Amino acid sequence: MKSSRSLIVVLGLLLACNYAVAQSLTGSISGTITDATGAVVPGVRVSVTQLETNRRANVVSSGSGVYLATALPVGDYRVEGVAQGFKVAIPTGIILELNQAARVDIALEVGAAAVG
Repeated sequence: MKSSRSLIVVLGLLLACNYAVAQSLTGSISGTITDATGAVVPGVRVSVTQLETNRRANVVSSGSGVYLATALPVGDYRVEGVAQGFKVAIPTGIILELNQAARVDIALEVGAAAVG
């Protein structure tokens, strides 16, 4: 009898742990990077920086111009896109909330080659 109660308690704890893990305390920021003509730009280095902590996630846009930064804590963010032959693009004022999948598209302007 005692062992069955212990088993029930253990199973209950395991279920509670699984539920807690499923609750995400983070969000993600993604978008598509294009040029002035609307064509996608692959291979863009993208830095996603949380302004309060200066924590940075670095990703690169895919062949279809898409980037994705995941597991980001909630807070205020700046996204910076750097590509050779384009001006650096820095969208700001991005507020990421709990479990949010924020979309921040970036339009690059032709300009002095970015070296970043």
